[in-house]
Amino acid sequence: MARTIDQQTISTKALCAFLGVKVEAFKNWREREGLLPDRAPGTGRSAEWRFGDCLTAHVAVAAMQRGHSVRAAVQVAHEADALSAFMAGRPVNLNPEGTPESLSMEDFGRELADWFCHHVAATLDPATGHYAGPRAYAEAKAHFEAQLARCRK
Repeated sequence: MARTIDQQTISTKALCAFLGVKVEAFKNWREREGLLPDRAPGTGRSAEWRFGDCLTAHVAVAAMQRGHSVRAAVQVAHEADALSAFMAGRPVNLNPEGTPESLSMEDFGRELADWFCHHVAATLDPATGHYAGPRAYAEAKAHFEAQLARCRK
């Protein structure tokens, strides 16, 4: 079977570029407030992020952009279960202790999935040692869409 976005990871630099935030700020949020788990503890390698991690980071950034403190935004992001919300087609509440403040995950989640499919295509396939290319993109995209359809029935 071809690789899927569930198997793909991206670097901190790539995630920050996609979110439109500075790498230094993102690293501070992780170190000081615990945004996202460490995906490469003690290995000497840079952290790598999965699709669900990226959705969680998006929730935190959106909450900060709406005026939440970093600490509050990180807490909301961790409690939101952004991946489940996106897969179910429901918004995330950025203000669970007050007046509901909805964040649709739809557009960002679909854009992110497409971007992850591009990463699948542009990453060396460990089985062949070659770039997977357009066929891998199409297969990853079809797999994602089928998964999404199953979750939203």
